[in-house]
Amino acid sequence: MRVLSAHRRRNAQSRAFLTTAHLLHLMAAVLHQDRDLLDLAIQHYESALLLEPERPDVLRNLGLAFAATGETDRARVTYERAFAHTPSDPVLLKNMGELRYRMRDTQGAAELYRAAIRQDACLVSASFGLGTVLQAQGHVEEAQQVLRRAAACPSASSETAYHVGLALSNRG
Repeated sequence: MRVLSAHRRRNAQSRAFLTTAHLLHLMAAVLHQDRDLLDLAIQHYESALLLEPERPDVLRNLGLAFAATGETDRARVTYERAFAHTPSDPVLLKNMGELRYRMRDTQGAAELYRAAIRQDACLVSASFGLGTVLQAQGHVEEAQQVLRRAAACPSASSETAYHVGLALSNRG
């Protein structure tokens, strides 16, 4: 009975750290990547991981927070830990692609964006990322094809459809 009670208490603590981390991370994003809030979010994600060390969702979000603070090596290592558990998570693959692009690894970024799109053909943010990489590599026609496929997806919102159309018109 004590083991069960301790387990429940640890789960409740983990949820509390994770919820607080999410809220801090969201507030930091709204406030244009406020460094103090990001640092607090990182502390709470790390506290949640002390209680549940290999949760891929927490690892992915911690990687996002590290990337937002410019700590690209820590973000990469954290994403790789998450990838070991969820190699087919399209959002994780897209996040890893964004990090690779930021690190000027366009080939690696393109591969990760493509992998994300293979998992979720309508993950528009991955299509935008791939389109950007392809454009930077001089593959304009392929970039336009990627964006056209994204535009054909049933959009989650009219804003998404607008941004896909805007990206297509800006790229010719």
